[in-house]
Amino acid sequence: NSAEEQCRTADLVLCLGTSLQITPACNMPLLSIKNGGKVAIVNLQATPKDKKASLVIHGLVDKVIAGVMCILSLRIPPYIRTDFIQLLLRHTVKKKCVRWTLRVTSVHGMRAPLSFLRSIEVSFPDRSDMKPVVLMEQPFSLQR
Repeated sequence: NSAEEQCRTADLVLCLGTSLQITPACNMPLLSIKNGGKVAIVNLQATPKDKKASLVIHGLVDKVIAGVMCILSLRIPPYIRTDFIQLLLRHTVKKKCVRWTLRVTSVHGMRAPLSFLRSIEVSFPDRSDMKPVVLMEQPFSLQR
């Protein structure tokens, strides 16, 4: 396995923000120690592997890494989220009536709001009996 091989040959394995309790991944850092490497753990809570680590820091990973980067005079690049809009249209036919749902979401899921969209206007140019509507809350969803 490639991950195990990387751990075996690593001089240092960084374990960031993990409880180190799920096998087999929790045992991989120990492969480095067996071959002369070291393990550093950064986690809020204690882990079962803390006693075997060369360095343990109980803290927030973001703050620890920011401090390390500052000491190294390295800049943390800004996070730029790449997103795609997902349009979902579902319809069902019941007794001469078509019911449908239109949903506009991020491809990252319902819990990842599309920060660049404030509202969505849905209109029906070919249907004068259907009024346009403006959706203001995410996830944007319209049922008819």
